[in-house]
Amino acid sequence: GLSCYLFVIAALVRYGMPRLRERGASDLELFDPSGFGWWYGIAMFAFEGIGTVLPILEEMRTLARPEVFHAVVHTSYLTAFCFYVLVGGVGYVAYGSETADVILFNFPPSLLTTLTTRSMAAMMLFSGVVQIYPIHRIADGLARARFPSGGGGGS
Repeated sequence: GLSCYLFVIAALVRYGMPRLRERGASDLELFDPSGFGWWYGIAMFAFEGIGTVLPILEEMRTLARPEVFHAVVHTSYLTAFCFYVLVGGVGYVAYGSETADVILFNFPPSLLTTLTTRSMAAMMLFSGVVQIYPIHRIADGLARARFPSGGGGGS
């Protein structure tokens, strides 16, 4: 999973930094309200790992010091947020108004671009289970509340 992000960072450094040196930071628009939906969807996908926190939090309730867990989660999410801001900022400054919805589409065809695209596709494919986990937990809780077991019922 994390290796996918290393490919993206490597490709951004390889292709974005020379472009930034060539053209500088021109034609930047700080806020475009029409793109808010795209931004929000991508931001939600970026932090989809929050679903893994639910079972870990349930297990941590039995520990003597659950505040350690909270410190780890906060530090992890702050670190991830900083990386996302850094990569997004460098990508936008390097490509300006030509920035594609997915930064991978700005990179030229190459082995690094292919590896990056395929690793991201694999990560999205295999992270579906993590994304659906919170929905499963909520639906399971609702079903158990609505249809409690042990009610007799059969003949």
